[in-house]
Amino acid sequence: MTEAFPTIPDARTRTPRAARTRPSWPALAVAIVFGLFYVYDLFEAISNLFGLVGVIGEQNRFRASVGAGLLSVPWTLLIVGVAVPVVGFFLAAFLGRRRSLAVRALLFIAGPAAIAAISLSITALA
Repeated sequence: MTEAFPTIPDARTRTPRAARTRPSWPALAVAIVFGLFYVYDLFEAISNLFGLVGVIGEQNRFRASVGAGLLSVPWTLLIVGVAVPVVGFFLAAFLGRRRSLAVRALLFIAGPAAIAAISLSITALA
């Protein structure tokens, strides 16, 4: 006969969630080695940020002296350029978790290629 009220399992009868496993040292080594490529892209974006602001400032000084209109700094594009490498690294790390080392390495390799394409597009727009 069926029970009128289904039983609710208590804490002792529930199956525990999968225990969180720590990443292995080869996975950390892959993340650190490929992280250097992301850091290079981040350095490039930060130097674009400071360099372009300085160049536009110098151009505005010259344009003001000759009576021409001033240029504006494309802050949105510059900030997006700085954020893209950071987001790309964490996205590759997030997508690579619980995957094999080879797949994780491929994700970390594909990230800088995508970041370079996005950065080049941002540079062309700025």
